[in-house]
Amino acid sequence: MSHPRYIPRSYAAHPHEFGKVEHLRWPAPELDTDRDLASAAHLQHYFSHRILNRLSELGLSLREYASMTGQNYDRVIKVYRGNTVLKIEEVFRAERLLGDVIDPDGTPFHQFAQFD
Repeated sequence: MSHPRYIPRSYAAHPHEFGKVEHLRWPAPELDTDRDLASAAHLQHYFSHRILNRLSELGLSLREYASMTGQNYDRVIKVYRGNTVLKIEEVFRAERLLGDVIDPDGTPFHQFAQFD
């Protein structure tokens, strides 16, 4: 596996909490490019936390989820711990398989992906 462009969890004040707790502290980066990456990391943390919560609510392990998605377990664990970058399609896959990931307040998945 190639090395990621950046490590999302490195932008959090407490990287070991990435994906595990709902709210993390995010120190403000100085450069605009770092702000963009920090914002992406923050969004990844949000989805990681949502997905890990859904797995817990459904009584599924991360290993079982990796199997459900056809992904390598090592990659899955690195993504949800913030060691490698989450892909957008992984968010939609989680929404389709687990539900209640993208918007826990009830926005239906089909509003995000309407195809002709």
